[in-house]
Amino acid sequence: MNLGTLAFFVILYMLKLLMVAILKPLSMIFPNIFKKLYLKSKQQVFFGDAIFMLVQGYFEFIISSTLVVLAPTLSVDKTPLMLNTAYFFLFMAIIALPGLYIWMLTRSHEVIKSKRFQSRWGALLSGINLKYRHNFWNSVFFVIRRMMFVATAFFLRDLGSIQIMLFNY
Repeated sequence: MNLGTLAFFVILYMLKLLMVAILKPLSMIFPNIFKKLYLKSKQQVFFGDAIFMLVQGYFEFIISSTLVVLAPTLSVDKTPLMLNTAYFFLFMAIIALPGLYIWMLTRSHEVIKSKRFQSRWGALLSGINLKYRHNFWNSVFFVIRRMMFVATAFFLRDLGSIQIMLFNY
């Protein structure tokens, strides 16, 4: 996924938020018609979609945030708004997402396979076969590998031969 696709998903996400905001009063006025749709949409928007964007845009969030933080002080990109946004996404990518995966690994296999867990946190497990518990570790390794890749690219940029050796393994 690139930044353009990510921007498209953010716009789509904002439209879904608007839909949930419209469904809330409608569900109070016409509970028989809109209540179930509102509850399902609310859960999907606030859990599934936000986590999905964080997981899919993980690499872009780390790279773009690191570029802003490491930019020269007088750079056009280093405005207070951009810097605060970069810190927020670095926090989400370096602490929150790995924390969610670690939290998920503390849940029992039955809980993770449950319909309730899947409806809320299923975006963390997209593309993972839930039959075996050890498959959950793939997500943790995905996050660690991406963090190492970005750290190597930014902090070992003068040592190209070491980067090549690290990326081969």
